[in-house]
Amino acid sequence: MTRRLREPGIRGHEAAAGWLFLLPVIVILGLFLVLPIMMAAWVSISDWNGNGSPLGANAHYVGFENYRHLLTEPGLDQNNFGTAIRNNLYYVIFVVPIQTAVALFLAVLVNRRVKFVGFFRTAFYFPSVTSSVAITVLFLFLFDPGGAINKLLSYVGIKGPAWFYLQWLRTRRTRRGCCRLPPAPRCVTRRTRRRSSRATSRRRRNGSTAC
Repeated sequence: MTRRLREPGIRGHEAAAGWLFLLPVIVILGLFLVLPIMMAAWVSISDWNGNGSPLGANAHYVGFENYRHLLTEPGLDQNNFGTAIRNNLYYVIFVVPIQTAVALFLAVLVNRRVKFVGFFRTAFYFPSVTSSVAITVLFLFLFDPGGAINKLLSYVGIKGPAWFYLQWLRTRRTRRGCCRLPPAPRCVTRRTRRRSSRATSRRRRNGSTAC
């Protein structure tokens, strides 16, 4: 009778480390995804009128009364609900398939050897670069010494610092260290010298045979 080997499982400290790494994602998803869904579900079955907190004393449980009113009684709410459903159907039926098909076609196109492929690749990637540039310019405008952040701080009596003008970047040693490149490893320099010497000897041999 063969003894079945026990498969190694996750140890206690490994499981704790895994949950620790997952904790920020769980918290973010809980705050910005699960909690709004639960709040929307509660608002749909309560008589909250939009004033105050939906968890306050002015919100009471009414069951499916809101759904009955929306589906059976004609009015502005029913018209708005129908418009929202129609717009979502248009988006799902037309926008999503067309956008996916066009994106797939362009992806296949830039991976083939066609004319102006460099231009197409640059044009497709250009919006990603421009968004980063726009965000950088916006942050420079906000954190400028005379920008919006320091202006808001001045209203409460706080003198804002020079955010992007650090003193340690102006020193000579820092500039010299930032501009200096690290030296190449010795093995790389030796290989480069050997290759250059071999190439020089080959050129000399070809020149002597040609003469």
